[in-house]
This record gives sequence, structure tokens and C-alpha cells, in this order.
Amino acid sequence: MKRQSWTKAVAVLTLSCLWAAGCTGKIGDGGPSATSSSAGSSGGGSAGGTSGGSGSGAGVTMTLSCSSGSVGDVDETPLRRLTNAEYVNTVSDLLGDVSSLNLAFAAELTTEGFPFLDNAGAQETPPALAQQYLAAAEQVAADTVTNRLSKVLTCDPVAAGEQACAATFVSSFGAKAFRRPLDADQTQALMSIWQVGRGIGTFNTGVQAVITAVLQMPEFLYRFEMSPAAGNQTLVALDSWDMATRLSYLLWNSGPDDALLAAAQAG
Repeated sequence: MKRQSWTKAVAVLTLSCLWAAGCTGKIGDGGPSATSSSAGSSGGGSAGGTSGGSGSGAGVTMTLSCSSGSVGDVDETPLRRLTNAEYVNTVSDLLGDVSSLNLAFAAELTTEGFPFLDNAGAQETPPALAQQYLAAAEQVAADTVTNRLSKVLTCDPVAAGEQACAATFVSSFGAKAFRRPLDADQTQALMSIWQVGRGIGTFNTGVQAVITAVLQMPEFLYRFEMSPAAGNQTLVALDSWDMATRLSYLLWNSGPDDALLAAAQAG
């Protein structure tokens, strides 16, 4: 009964955050603009490429710029939810291999003419999938605390003190899971969740509650891009944390490892 109490509390908090995030949509602005200086070219094709510099080909000269403030129909960064494979890979990198747990998620859909599973425009998070995320989070958290807690816990709660050790865990695990350092509100929320778990059990119960919550939070399930804008800037350059996340999921289909996070920290 006690376990049901704290897991339901965590579920209400995290699922309400998930649904409040809208579960679908687009956030931010970003990307290079491309203009063609050629005249009379046929086909009506569009130009694109990396920001800065210029390119040419087949009689078309392109000038790419990130200073114009307008990028036509591609001026929004989509809000990407982790695919099923990305979820399993990311959790395994965070907490140890979870493939043996046989986590169950709804099959992903592809859109016509778009064969990839990470088409952000087609992603949704219906209530049934949110419930599957809850079940997976509880399963992973319980397995982690029972079998491999030392992988994520870098301090001794007896030697360092439970509160201090919990704060260390929240800071380090939260930053890896969210792919950027926690802000004050996130830290306070996760410490409150740890205290709820600790209040009805042990130090480890609190850790289990934190893991259960983190694996359901939008900051983990979605690839938020939080790069700040300067003034009234329309186009926003990716900061080092967002760039690390893009690189990592492009190359490895998982979250940034320690080396890439260190590079992000160093700018």
C-alpha cells in the first residue's frame, strides 16, 4: 500500500507534466535561410544547407545566411519525442542494460513518404502510451535499485549523509537524463520526490522514486532545445548542450555520454 501511495503521487505529477507539455507540437525557431540569386531556373526547387558560406551547382548559386531573420517554411524546430529504440538505448546508457526487461510500448507509425520513425510531426503521446511510460519507469527504477544501484549512485549515504548524497544523485543523474544541467526548480522538484520516497521507506526508496519520475518527465522523453534567444532575435543558435544532444542522437541513437557532456560543459 505504501508503494502504491508514492508511485501514484509520482505518476500524477509526471503525467500531468507530460500532458501539460501538449505531447505534440513545435517549439522555438532555428535553421539557416537560403536564397537563390539565379534567374530563370526551372523546377521550383528549394535550396538548403549548413549556415554560413555559399555553394553552387547546375547553374544555381546559393547564399546562405542566418542573419535575415526569416527562413520561410522551415523556421520552427519540432519537439521530438524519443523513439522506442532511443528510449531503450538512452535508459540503458543511464542505468545499465534494460533489454532483458522487455519494455512494452505502442508500435510507432510512419507517415506516407517518410520512412523514418523519428518524424516529429507524426509523433503523439496518447494516454495509453503515457501509461506505458509509467509502467516502464516503475519497472526500470525497481530493477535498478535492486540490481545495479552502484552504477548511478556515486556517494555513500552513510558517510556523506542521506540528504547530501540524494542531492548529489539528483544533480548528476538528472543532468544526464535531461541532457543539460538542472535548474533550481527541477532540482527542488526531484528532491521533493526523493523526500516522499524516503519518508515512507529508505534512502533507496527515495532514489527509486526519483528514477521513476525522471523517466516520465518531458525533459527526458522529449528533446527540448533550450538555447536562449538574444533580445528580439528570430533565429536562435544552438547552445553546446543542444548541439551535443543533436550529435548524440544522430550518431548513436542515444543520449550524450560523459565525454560529450563534458565537451558541452566546456562550450
